[in-house]
Amino acid sequence: MGEAARRKRNDALFGREPKRGRGIIISPPVEVDGNKLTIKGASIDEQEIRFSLLFFDRIMWPDNNLVSIGSGESVTFLEKCGIVSRPKYRSASSGPLAKLFVDVHLKAFEDMQTKEPGFWSLSNTYVNVVNHSSQFVTSGGSYVELLGAIPVPNEDVPINDILEFKEKRRDELLGLRIEIQDFSSSVLRAGDDAGAFVSALEKIEKGCLDVLAATKEAGFPFRFSNVKPRFEMDILKIVGGFITSAAVQAATSMPSLSLALLSHTITKNASFRVGGDISRRVKCQKSPFQYVASFHSEVFNAG
Repeated sequence: MGEAARRKRNDALFGREPKRGRGIIISPPVEVDGNKLTIKGASIDEQEIRFSLLFFDRIMWPDNNLVSIGSGESVTFLEKCGIVSRPKYRSASSGPLAKLFVDVHLKAFEDMQTKEPGFWSLSNTYVNVVNHSSQFVTSGGSYVELLGAIPVPNEDVPINDILEFKEKRRDELLGLRIEIQDFSSSVLRAGDDAGAFVSALEKIEKGCLDVLAATKEAGFPFRFSNVKPRFEMDILKIVGGFITSAAVQAATSMPSLSLALLSHTITKNASFRVGGDISRRVKCQKSPFQYVASFHSEVFNAG
């Protein structure tokens, strides 16, 4: 695809998003055990910040009058850039602290889903919180998991470098994100068409290759992430027996990307996995909400 065609395609795709783009709500890791609340960190993890910054346009970290945590250097800088917002939510100071904290933070997500349905995600740090919220309902769902496929800047890469990189390589980054977001709807439209399923996987693999090439050109250290968006729909029921077909198995090994990774002395092959999952959503809200990322330990210079 030529540069002009790529831009035309991406402009059409991006036009479906709110003017300010997609957002993710983040937090330091928290654990809720009954009425006990444990905050496992004084600020947002630096690797989490860089992942969120690379693939989302807006980042929200809700503040509250019960447990207020300082922003830290990286978050403060991004607040000044207009990328991070920290809206203040107030809650009555009665009742178990854990429940009040959960209610305040998930209220922020519900507010944004009401204003811009389907365009906000919760980071993985909220998994334990969601499990304790009556505002979310359990539903059958699926996940797709990109294993070792997406390069993200290492935690020590300067924020400014990432912002400049994102501005220059907007098409590659957002194109990959949209391919991932569109995966479930593509499979839903295809029904039991294994060819369409493979085609959707190949588009994601191409998106990963584009981001790998762009990251290599930037020349800053990066590591690979596993990314696991969750969807409301049951992908496994739709693809049925085709999930074990030779064509699908070949596609899920992402051979072109695995070969590209080997050329960079990364020994782990990339792969794509689909599975059944228990998802959760806001009552009356149908959109997928959770975007889970974990990071490999390998770090190398891409230059």
